[in-house]
Amino acid sequence: MGFGRQNTAPTLELLQCENNDKGSKSNTPSVPSSPLTLIEKINQKIASGEKFFSLEFFPPRTPNGAVNLIAKFDRISMGCPLFCDVTWHPAGDPGGDKETSSMTIASAALNYCGIDTMLHISCANTVKATVTKHLIKAKNLGIRNILALRGDPTNGEEWQALDDGLAYGTDMVRHIRQEFGDCFTICVAGYPNGHPDCPTYEEDLQHLKEKVDAGADFIITQLFLKTRRTSSSYKIAEISASLYQLFLDLCPFRGTLPYVTLLSFQD
Repeated sequence: MGFGRQNTAPTLELLQCENNDKGSKSNTPSVPSSPLTLIEKINQKIASGEKFFSLEFFPPRTPNGAVNLIAKFDRISMGCPLFCDVTWHPAGDPGGDKETSSMTIASAALNYCGIDTMLHISCANTVKATVTKHLIKAKNLGIRNILALRGDPTNGEEWQALDDGLAYGTDMVRHIRQEFGDCFTICVAGYPNGHPDCPTYEEDLQHLKEKVDAGADFIITQLFLKTRRTSSSYKIAEISASLYQLFLDLCPFRGTLPYVTLLSFQD
């Protein structure tokens, strides 16, 4: 169902997604597309020197939390973020129709609150057909921006590639471009201090370049506290044939405990 703009807070019924599993090439969006894609908006802002920002949200765990978050989206939209992105958690059925799923939250932010939305989608422990199904559903809901991730396995399990799956973020980007063309603006993750699973920082930068060359439009980094690595990421832009932008992640401090593990990766 569509999400019409209303003056009251959303109900649980408004947060239900409607799934459509038609072919990826033939679907049309459920909402009118913007005259500019997200990457075009980003480039336009940068060219004009205009400041802008984006916000990231984790799907809530309860239906009431979902309703409260969407009500906040409605107020947040008044601050005119360029876009909001919604994280993807495999353990919580992120592509499902529950009020708390990543897909539902992203759709509500876009269709109910009018915020350009980027949906995280990961391919860890997921067969290619399921990834395609998620992308088709996102397209049908009008979502046009994807943060393509390998992701982490659930419950701390050891990561391993599936025979009929996508092994890395590069494979994910390539798959999206092959199946959906330029339908989506694609973002990929950058790691200023290197990915924990990558043997060397230089190798990680090479993987970043591969994601860009596969068709990514821009990079967004993880939160980092030291700037010495950032210049290396810009070097990738100089040697890559693809046009992209790099965004640095900022996060407000709400306590010390969540950052103890993060700090251990800074050196």
